[in-house]
Amino acid sequence: MRQQYETQADLMSEKAVADKIATQTSQWADWLVQHGVGFLANVVMQKLPAMTYKLDWCVTRGSDIVAWAELKIRNMTIEKYPDVMLSTHKLIAGRTLATQTGVPFVVFIAFTDCLGFHVVDLKNPYPMKYGGRTVATRDPADIEPVCYMDVSSFYSFRS
Repeated sequence: MRQQYETQADLMSEKAVADKIATQTSQWADWLVQHGVGFLANVVMQKLPAMTYKLDWCVTRGSDIVAWAELKIRNMTIEKYPDVMLSTHKLIAGRTLATQTGVPFVVFIAFTDCLGFHVVDLKNPYPMKYGGRTVATRDPADIEPVCYMDVSSFYSFRS
């Protein structure tokens, strides 16, 4: 089994971003509806059991699950790169859950200048490469198949 690199500080940062998502989706509810992503209005992020799910989060309104989610924190602006990298195994896990349940898969990323999100396309392929964490690689599993999502496909909230 692979070593876990996520620290308690990382988990606390993720929780803070998850809380910010809840605040932002409440404040921007009308905008979300107008832009066709109203399913994300007035939601709460719920951490999923790590040993059971390959994704970290589900998004709820009340007790209803309205989306599956992956949440990333990046120490860069949204414009730094033309695309966002996601592990292919996370893409497959999210697409599988979305396809099997009829509930969308969303990638949330906290950039230094905004909170961005992308509703994953369930049918069309994303560009893929063999790469991953090539700078400050921690172990061989950091290098893997990854997919790229164009940042122009991300919605963003700036606070």
